[in-house]
Amino acid sequence: MDETETEGRKTSELGKKMIAITQAILREQKLDDWAVAISTAGGYCWRTRKLIHLPVSAMSLGIILHEIAHAQTEDCRGDQHHGLWADRFTRLVDQYCVLRHWIVSPAKCRICGHSWTLVYPEDAKNLDSLPCPNCENPTGEAETDQGTGGEQP
Repeated sequence: MDETETEGRKTSELGKKMIAITQAILREQKLDDWAVAISTAGGYCWRTRKLIHLPVSAMSLGIILHEIAHAQTEDCRGDQHHGLWADRFTRLVDQYCVLRHWIVSPAKCRICGHSWTLVYPEDAKNLDSLPCPNCENPTGEAETDQGTGGEQP
């Protein structure tokens, strides 16, 4: 099984997919400077470090959206679920939980050869020239055709 390290521990394929989906949603929500990690301590949004912890025991789209709602709510501590947080969470659920199929497929840079996991909604546009996370050149390409070969986590 292909695994990566997160916080000094091995991350399963499911964990890697959940991290990739979280990163894709963060980009769509203009939170590009936030990071994601898998945690045994549970889900948590660490605003001062711009870090979202996903619980290893219960990874789901609901948890991802819950923590992103905290990231979008500046006046809210991570343990509070007041009206503004609830509004943000409801908006995210409406946006991402309406039977949206996510494609998870390998991608590769045509210049530096770096490979990564590409995650995008099936209805995404402009996948012709993807930015490589290694060299940042807009030369990445999905290794499978859009809408085929991908998985839904």
